[in-house]
Amino acid sequence: MWLLKLKTSSCCLATIYAIKSIVAHWTTLLRGLCIEEERKMAQNVGTVDRALRAVIGISIAIFGWLGLAGVAGIIVTVVGLVLTATALFSVCPAYSILGMNTCEKPDSRGH
Repeated sequence: MWLLKLKTSSCCLATIYAIKSIVAHWTTLLRGLCIEEERKMAQNVGTVDRALRAVIGISIAIFGWLGLAGVAGIIVTVVGLVLTATALFSVCPAYSILGMNTCEKPDSRGH
């Protein structure tokens, strides 16, 4: 009798473990999709804007790092790094606050 009870409980545990694994997998998958969708929706820096920010940001960061001393150098370097980061991630917090968006709009064909 105890063998049957042990077999039944191990079967239930295996089923519970399988269900738990499936739920965990789907939860992770859905969470990833939601994060990806939020990231796509948050983009507000277009291609030309990104290129300009990257070039100017890197230039300013190098100038601040190598050309200026003290607090001024640190501030200029940080400003350059922020411009570069906004270019890399296609998101500008200031644009979000001001309601601006320089992303290209898809044409009527969806391209």
